[in-house]
Amino acid sequence: MHKGTLLAAGATWAAVQVASAGPPSSSLQFGTAKPAPPPTLGERLASAFTDPQLLLYLGLTLLAVGFFFYGRGRLRRWLRWGMLLFSLAVLGFYFGGCPCPVGSATKLGLIFTHPVTYLIPLVLFLIPTVVALFAGRIFCGWVCPLGAVQEVVGVRSRKKGLVPKAIDRPLRYLKYALLLGLVTLAILGVRLHWALYDPFKVIFTGSGTWIAIGLAVFFGVLSLVIYRPWCRYACPLGAVLALATTGGLATKDADPTRCVGCTLCAKACPLGAIEIKEGKARLTGECIRCGDCALACRKAALG
Repeated sequence: MHKGTLLAAGATWAAVQVASAGPPSSSLQFGTAKPAPPPTLGERLASAFTDPQLLLYLGLTLLAVGFFFYGRGRLRRWLRWGMLLFSLAVLGFYFGGCPCPVGSATKLGLIFTHPVTYLIPLVLFLIPTVVALFAGRIFCGWVCPLGAVQEVVGVRSRKKGLVPKAIDRPLRYLKYALLLGLVTLAILGVRLHWALYDPFKVIFTGSGTWIAIGLAVFFGVLSLVIYRPWCRYACPLGAVLALATTGGLATKDADPTRCVGCTLCAKACPLGAIEIKEGKARLTGECIRCGDCALACRKAALG
């Protein structure tokens, strides 16, 4: 009896202690932990501007602008190749093409409707766009790892004849149609996962979906006969930068006091980005600032 009383008293005491302790801590329960608060604007800014890839994109773009304006003749050509090979090795194969500059263009709707959330793609989009407004598509011709891989694969295609204008001109509008489609999808709230279709991710990482692998093979083979086919016909970021170059303050006309309309620059341009109007050369939005025209000009009308 004495033992039974002691056991009953002990059980009662234990029950009281458990009841007074309240429910178990949420840290011991699965699925009930409170979600972490979203990062603040300051935290996102700090993350974006300490991101090594983003800083590298910014630094290389500014360096390319300096090389373009202060380099002359064949020195500028060798500087451009050095930049492209470095970009291909580091931004391409080392970082796996991530973040992808084209991927930033596929998120245009999200970038401008949720700029704080998509801060890194926003900055990656603004870097080449701002430069294009004032100096042209230097990013495309000097920094972009996607352009660099085409440049290396198609090193001989830049010497081949241009695609006939009757075919080339209409195909160039494909990238604008793709850009319009991406903006439309964004307006409709449809998210496009570009990584599933990115052909360059396959080249840089060795893996991807069958669609991406097929596109990689297609543009790789095409690069052997056509100079920068992706840049010419399919790149949505290239479409944005072409519009920015055309509507911006970048120099578009050859020096009218020097240019004699000889067309040597137009024949030297591997992208067919130079038009001769009224006997003077004019750079279109397709120009990636490679500098071949300046080397070909005997009058130094194109810097």
